[in-house]
Amino acid sequence: NRLMLSPHVDHLFDGGWILFEDEGYFVPSPRLGEEVLMSWRIEQPSNPQPFLPRQIEYLEYHREFRFKQ
Repeated sequence: NRLMLSPHVDHLFDGGWILFEDEGYFVPSPRLGEEVLMSWRIEQPSNPQPFLPRQIEYLEYHREFRFKQ
C-alpha cells in the first residue's frame, strides 16, 4: 500500500477502522470505540505531512471501499 505505518495502526487501517486524509490526518471510523485509540496511544500527528499523489490515489480507494462508515 506504500504507507509506512506501525503494526497496530496498519491493522486499524487495513481493517477499515481509520482513514487518512490527503493532508496526513487520520479519521477514526464512527464504529471504532475511542477506547481503542486511547489504549493503543494513537493520537493525531502534531505536524502531519501530506501524502504523495500516488499514495493519495490509494487512500481514495480505501476511503471509498474499505472504511467502515
